[in-house]
Amino acid sequence: MTEITVRRLLPGDEQLAVDVVNRCKLEEDGEDIRVDAEFIADSLAVDSDYLVAAYEGDAPLGFASGYSMPCIWGRTRMMYVHEVGVISSRRREGIGKMVMQAMIDVCRDEGHHKMFLTAGVYNEPAIALYVSTGGSPSTDDDPPLGFEWDLANE
Repeated sequence: MTEITVRRLLPGDEQLAVDVVNRCKLEEDGEDIRVDAEFIADSLAVDSDYLVAAYEGDAPLGFASGYSMPCIWGRTRMMYVHEVGVISSRRREGIGKMVMQAMIDVCRDEGHHKMFLTAGVYNEPAIALYVSTGGSPSTDDDPPLGFEWDLANE
């Protein structure tokens, strides 16, 4: 078995990024989104866009994407993790945990003071993953409710 490599992708890693996102999205959601290299190149060139990926040899296994942002109340940064995905045939092998831990390590090394994300309350595997990597569910008395706007169709 080949060693699994997990790291933040940077400019020059466009094809690796395209491969992992396309494969995970297709296997995870049945979405054949076909992210292109130009889009990925633009994203990887932005310091605040993060993409951490896991590979076994040349085979993509999983990723986490997120966005770094300044905290308005202090001179620190926080990370919003937008998505975590692992190809369906390799779930329950610790790959998601490896990807999340790599994101945590990168963020800690770069001075982020907080990392956060949202998860569906019934998505038990995701919740277990986040707890296993040190995440704590919100203790707000009034938990957040997600909203979204489809700006492309208005």
